[in-house]
Amino acid sequence: AVQGLALVAADRTPVQVDLLISPVRHRGQPALQAILLAGRPDPRVQEAMQELTAALAGAADPNQTLEAALVELRGLIHYDRAGLYLLDENERYVLAEKARLGPVPSQSSFLHNDPVLNELRRTKLPLTIEDIQADERFQLWPDVQSLHGWIGAPLIVGGELIGFLTLGSLERGAFNRHHAALLESYLSQVGEVLELAAAREAPLRRPDEPDVLSNFSIALGRAEGQDKIVLSTMDQVLALSGADLGAYFLPDITESILLLQSGTNDGLTGQEHPYGRDALWEAYERGQAIFIEDLNKSWKKPGPALKGLFTGMHSAAVLPVKTEEQTFGVFCFTFSAPRRSASEDLHLLTAIAEIAAGSLERVFALESLEAKVQTRTRHLSSLYTINTLASEALELEIILDQVLKITLDSMGNSIAAIHLLEEGEAGPLTLVSQSGIPPEWSAYLESLEPGEPFWRRILESNQPILVPDIPAAADFPAALQAHPRSGANAFIGTAIRAKGQLLGLLANFGPDVVQYTTSELTLFSAIADQIGMFVERSRLMDQAGQAAVLQERQRLARELHDSVTQLLYSQVLFAGAGLKVLHQGDMPLTEHYLSRIDGAALQALKEMRLLVYELGPPDQMQDGLVPALRRRLEAVEKRAGVEARLEASRSLDLDEPLEMAFFQIAQEALNNSLKHSGATSVEVRIRQKNGSVRMSIADNGCGFVIADQEDSGGMGLKNMAARAREQGAEIQIDSSPDDGTIVQISTGLDERSDLA
Repeated sequence: AVQGLALVAADRTPVQVDLLISPVRHRGQPALQAILLAGRPDPRVQEAMQELTAALAGAADPNQTLEAALVELRGLIHYDRAGLYLLDENERYVLAEKARLGPVPSQSSFLHNDPVLNELRRTKLPLTIEDIQADERFQLWPDVQSLHGWIGAPLIVGGELIGFLTLGSLERGAFNRHHAALLESYLSQVGEVLELAAAREAPLRRPDEPDVLSNFSIALGRAEGQDKIVLSTMDQVLALSGADLGAYFLPDITESILLLQSGTNDGLTGQEHPYGRDALWEAYERGQAIFIEDLNKSWKKPGPALKGLFTGMHSAAVLPVKTEEQTFGVFCFTFSAPRRSASEDLHLLTAIAEIAAGSLERVFALESLEAKVQTRTRHLSSLYTINTLASEALELEIILDQVLKITLDSMGNSIAAIHLLEEGEAGPLTLVSQSGIPPEWSAYLESLEPGEPFWRRILESNQPILVPDIPAAADFPAALQAHPRSGANAFIGTAIRAKGQLLGLLANFGPDVVQYTTSELTLFSAIADQIGMFVERSRLMDQAGQAAVLQERQRLARELHDSVTQLLYSQVLFAGAGLKVLHQGDMPLTEHYLSRIDGAALQALKEMRLLVYELGPPDQMQDGLVPALRRRLEAVEKRAGVEARLEASRSLDLDEPLEMAFFQIAQEALNNSLKHSGATSVEVRIRQKNGSVRMSIADNGCGFVIADQEDSGGMGLKNMAARAREQGAEIQIDSSPDDGTIVQISTGLDERSDLA
């Protein structure tokens, strides 16, 4: 039995002993073999706290509260210098108040790795130093050069360390355990006051939710594009929640990967978070917000996409970005300081994410519409480009190669082929154009059997046939499945037809069936129809060409029969008659027959030269009017013994139709002169001045009576007049027997006098 009194510190709070009630234990073990008398707090602390509470009631902000705490502390503990450091949003302890006059030190903040702060944070107990000048830990501390005795204590609010208080003295060993207990008790009371004040002011500090959501909706309404909406949402959440880092994750098309699209840490952009049973995927799939109070417990091994987001962080909030129909992605925000889940805060952040989802839905709808318009425009452009090929004089093989290139560009593929059936035959499909076909496929695709089930199914269908997965397709040709190709996992093929007739097959290989939208399939069918039109036109042109060749052969046969053959036959007759009269010794008559033979031979030579020229290549006008006329005179008239001259202005500026008309008229006039006039010389003159053009063709032949020619029904003169009228030109023909012929064509008749 204890008969006396004992004064002990049960919780390190100074008390006055009144009554003996119980034994004392510290951390479960007996601290002293004594019993504790219940007491009341030190009246000095009570008085200081009363003063602090009164100061708090009149304080305009927390800084005034903290300043009041330092002032009241002077009545409890004597010190020469004091400093109160609070944790800011950058994880630095920043000097909030400095008791004692004097300049604010240049260094007024500390990082977490300061050894003194680490000890205060670890123990959450006051720390007393007899002489800090002998302690290396204080070498970088600000404003302590003249201090020796030192004491520091943590400031704890709501169980969280928010800062610390330091007291310094000019004397060594100025502070002891009693001061430490007193300071701890005082700061504990300050923490409770601040916690109560925070709870009281929280409703006042919390932004009005309708106003926040309304302003945010207006801000997003002005945002253009997905990226700006995401960044605006992220900024708003960071500002409201006090989060340190944030990121936005988008699912890929297969919804097996969440791709980090954007975040506060640019170095993380593009990282992939694969599917798994974690908070991100749970929020995405369930469409519900999730708060993680302790990341270290909930997430043991974050992947590359999350490592930079979680490193050094303690808590996290995951917000799905969803509408009623769709979830677009998830936001993840992390906090370095421990945070507790607050339903009000989470509700506000969820509402913000839902507003963002609505804006994204609107943007996606607009972007989808724009994409459709762009796709439609691109498809129409492709079809227009293909149609322009019809106006070019190109071989079918060249046209098909260009069409195949346009098809690949339009559909984003790299492998395609066109197979055609031989006209009028039921044989194999022959490869006529291809792009990107790998060597191991070449032998098989060179010729396809229409009776093979897969190809027959395409040829008999009126719609494109789609194979989404070539390796898994049951009836796909085994020769192609045996050699899989990267980027050729999907297939689309359709029959090529024209006027209901089957002509061939168009085949395309792509990386993924997803790219084959309805619009792409429509384009594919339209291109196949265009190919059918080109093939049909080419075959018709071949038929027309064959008919034209036959017609030209018939014309040449008529020309030879009507002119050259008759001339040769007349030579035979004159030669026979000449021999007879030669034997009879009639030299004058013999000379006459020889003269007729000479004339007929010369005329036959002229017409043969003309026929040879007409059988030449049809590109006479490739270099312009003057070079074409010069080639004509060199090839025909001069070689036939006719003296031919060409005079032209140095630079002629005529459009193509007018040049062609002038050439055809000149050629008709030269042909008439060569065949009918017997001329020994011909002259062609072309003059251009002040926009007017005149051409004349003159010969020294036998001439003719114009009226007789018009009544004869011949087409030569009429054709020349018709061609001149088509170009707005005037033609004039002057001729009389034995006086030659002049054909004149002119435009811009107001300048005729200048061209004479």
